[in-house]
Amino acid sequence: MKSILICGAGALGSWLSTYLAIDIRDAHEITVLDRDLVEERNIRAGTQNYLREQIGFPKVEVLQFNIYKQCNRDIGTIEGTFMKTNAIALLRGFNLMIDCFDNFEARSAITEACTHIPCVHLG
Repeated sequence: MKSILICGAGALGSWLSTYLAIDIRDAHEITVLDRDLVEERNIRAGTQNYLREQIGFPKVEVLQFNIYKQCNRDIGTIEGTFMKTNAIALLRGFNLMIDCFDNFEARSAITEACTHIPCVHLG
């Protein structure tokens, strides 16, 4: 079984996580990393897999709940920040990383850290 790390649970990451959980079922483990809380703007745009009553909760926990409800599938979550100082430790044990972050610092850390595993940058 392969392990996939999806970094970022916004517009791209929330739906990618959901669709992969449905599509690959139990063939691979999926873990999502994000430090943000669900905000009004995430709901208003309608581009993220969150509901109005979930505003104020951590995105990774809400996404884990929503995916379980939508497709009866568990995903792992990491509530934290991807930085140069913790990048190598966070990547340990994953076979693929998908970068859905929306900020330069995190993307830069990912680029430097992904020397030993395949990485796909989206966005």
